[in-house]
Order: sequence, then C-alpha cells, then structure tokens
Amino acid sequence: MRPLLYALLLATLCAAPAGAQPLPPLCKAIHGLGDEARRTGEPQRVSAGVNFAGPAACRPVTENPATRAFCDVAAQETGLAYRMLACVANMAAEPGVTTRKAHAEGRGRDAITRLTAKQAHGVRLDLAEAGDHYDIVVWAPK
Repeated sequence: MRPLLYALLLATLCAAPAGAQPLPPLCKAIHGLGDEARRTGEPQRVSAGVNFAGPAACRPVTENPATRAFCDVAAQETGLAYRMLACVANMAAEPGVTTRKAHAEGRGRDAITRLTAKQAHGVRLDLAEAGDHYDIVVWAPK
C-alpha cells in the first residue's frame, strides 16, 4: 500500500493543472497507442529497456506508425515507467502500480514493476518489468 501512495503522490505532483500546458509528448504517444488499438482491434506492443538513470532503448513489437511514434518519444525519456505513471494518472481511471525496493532513477524511490490503467473508451494499458526491459501493451477489449 505504501509504494502505491508514493506513486500516486508523485503523479499528483507531476500533474499540470487542467488547461495550463499542452499534453506532454509521451502522453500524446500513449494516447496514440490507444487510438490505434481501438481502430485496429489489435494490441499495440512495445519493448523498452529498463534504464533508471537515462533514456532507454525502445523497440516496437507491433510495427506501425503509433508504436514507432511511441518509441521515438520514449527513447528520449529518463525513468520511462514513472513518466508513464504521470501520464496515466492524469488521463486514466483505475491506475494500478506495483513496485519493488530499488533506487529508481538514482533518486531513492522504488522501481515500478507493473503499471496498469484503464484509459478513455475502455482502452487498457499494461507495463510489466521483464528483466532488463518493460513489456508495454495497449489494447481495446472487445
């Protein structure tokens, strides 16, 4: 319970007031994955390296413009899981976070091992740590 409270506090602190700023590029890219999942009916899959201190390599598993756009943006992010948490905390219902003790991003906070969210129109997001990378899937349940 305590790690979840820390994660939600972080997301709240990172959140911009409504209308104050345009949607950050990573949040737009996540939204794009959801749009593609709804449009095609196919899960959008991406593999991104776990790198707490710097940008991580990102590779589309489902090859299309939405996954490539996500990877282009994700490759520029430091602490991808926490950045994604900030996005889904602002644009999704039912976010879920699981962490493990580690010094994520060199800041002394726990590492995110799982992030789930229900986005607009029922689109789902799942980020799961799998060794040295994250498996990221965005899909629209039928």
